[in-house]
Formats: sequence, structure tokens, C-alpha cells
Amino acid sequence: MPTATVAERARGYGVETRQVDGTHADAVYWAVRDAAEYVRRESRPFLIECDVPRFSWHKQGQRDIRGPEEMAVLYRRDPVPYLAGFLGYSEKKQARLLDIATAVVQEVVTRARAAAPPMAPRFM
Repeated sequence: MPTATVAERARGYGVETRQVDGTHADAVYWAVRDAAEYVRRESRPFLIECDVPRFSWHKQGQRDIRGPEEMAVLYRRDPVPYLAGFLGYSEKKQARLLDIATAVVQEVVTRARAAAPPMAPRFM
């Protein structure tokens, strides 16, 4: 891609954009709210680019080459502790929030793995 960000590329096509820190649920909420209002009012597309850390490898089968220091920086951007702190949760409530989030993700992964593969689109 010849641009530094997806948002920059979209702007080249005349699409309104916003870049947000995807680890901050409140920032994502406000960006989506503003984008939805814009789309309803203008009947034009809007792109939101959320920057989020990737905690696991990029491609299965390839070893992650990031070191412990880099991963420590990424883990400090984990959205669950941010949200818990934003909400003013105690450490006990933060741990409970993390447990709930982990259980929800595990349930979604389990259901996705058990589901039938999607049907391929039919073209004429």
C-alpha cells in the first residue's frame, strides 16, 4: 500500500475518515456515533481506522519475532484494563471483568469452530 495508513488511502478516494486508538472503548464509541450521524446525514461512506495491538503472531506457523520489551509495551495497551480503569473499577472488579471478557471470547471461538463453514457465493 503506498500510504502509511488505511485512512490516508480512503481519503484519497474522497471518503471521510477518523483514526482512533482502538484500545479505548470510549473513543471507539464516539467515533462510531459521529460516523453514523455523518452517514445518515450525508448518505456517504465513512471509514474508522482503529489502532489496536496484536498480542499473538501475525500468521499461524510463523514465530513471533517481537521481544519481551516490545510485548510489555503492547500489553500495557490492553483494552480490558483501560476500560476497567476508565470505569473506576477496583482491582478485584478489574480481574472479574478480565475473566468475563476471556470467557466470552473463548465461547465465541468455540462456537465458530463448531459452526458449519460459510457457503461460497454463487455467481452467474
